[in-house]
Amino acid sequence: SLPSAKEEQPEVAKETPLPAPRELMSRKFFLLFDFAYNNAVGIIKAREAALHFMDTQVQPSDEIGVLSYSAIKALTLHEYLTTDHKKVREVVEKIGVSEILGRAEDLENKYWGEMSLLNPPGEVLAKSEVERSKFDTSSAFMARAGTRLNVSLFSRNVTELAKALRHIPGHKNIILFSSGIPYALLYGSLTGSREDWGESLLRQKFEDMIKELSASNTTVFPMDTEEQGAGLRRDTNTMGIYTLHKLASETGGKYFGNINNYQKHIEKIQDLTGCYYVLGYYIDDPRDGKYHKTKVEVRRPGCKVHAQRGYFSSKPFSEYAELEKMLHLIDLALSDKPFSQSPLRFPFKAFSCSIEEEVNLCLIS
Repeated sequence: SLPSAKEEQPEVAKETPLPAPRELMSRKFFLLFDFAYNNAVGIIKAREAALHFMDTQVQPSDEIGVLSYSAIKALTLHEYLTTDHKKVREVVEKIGVSEILGRAEDLENKYWGEMSLLNPPGEVLAKSEVERSKFDTSSAFMARAGTRLNVSLFSRNVTELAKALRHIPGHKNIILFSSGIPYALLYGSLTGSREDWGESLLRQKFEDMIKELSASNTTVFPMDTEEQGAGLRRDTNTMGIYTLHKLASETGGKYFGNINNYQKHIEKIQDLTGCYYVLGYYIDDPRDGKYHKTKVEVRRPGCKVHAQRGYFSSKPFSEYAELEKMLHLIDLALSDKPFSQSPLRFPFKAFSCSIEEEVNLCLIS
């Protein structure tokens, strides 16, 4: 007899395992309090703004760090990036006006105030040269020497910070509370009959600092802590508004004036850092260590681009500065995914040996 036909069993679809969800990289913020270019009211407002940011905008996964800069203590790390927001808040609460000893801004104001006496405007210029020669310019030029030193130290410290930030993966944001380096010191100003073209060496250091921040994938959001109404009493070129603008635009950030409006400023920072595009493209690396400018344009009307302005190509290890060599070594030794290069894996054996009763290890690879 013919075998009975077997009942066809319905095919059971195999479950396809879902791909592992991609782990989103957390936002990273450094709160940087500048005590050198600031004032007592500005420090208090900066602290209020930082605490408001911690209380209203910080997400549980956000990593927050706290830095400060002063003319005496230079750059200080108070708290490294952490998701322990309670600890960060306690650090911010201790930020006080006692840190603004030796303000660099005071020295620059003194210089321009005394130079205005030496070169008075308009009708006063008719006074005899004899009376003007009685004016002692030594204190004015000592004040300018002090500002030169402060700008040099500030630029150097933040440049070194930027080089270290290169080794932290992902995008970094710095919220800077400062009244800014006086623009006239770097780029010059006209006061009376005196022509001042600025300090070219300091200007170069400042611009190199901005390039390093941009290349380290770090965006700066300056909040101007200058006293309100200062622009009515002083030449705006002697203030820091223009240097803060430059620092923000070159790193893809945004300048925020009048820190009294910090609540609106913090909301805007939240919008800018909460959603953004990451654009990537292949480049030829000549390994010359030079800075290369980039520009991002969009065709959609009504859009405004905030983006870093450039990057540094790599360079041979022999051309690294001492700080860069140390960062390179620490990165290779301790990081799971080193920034500089992929580590080479090779087998080795360790043997203990003794020479003249001293304990030694011999590694053979």
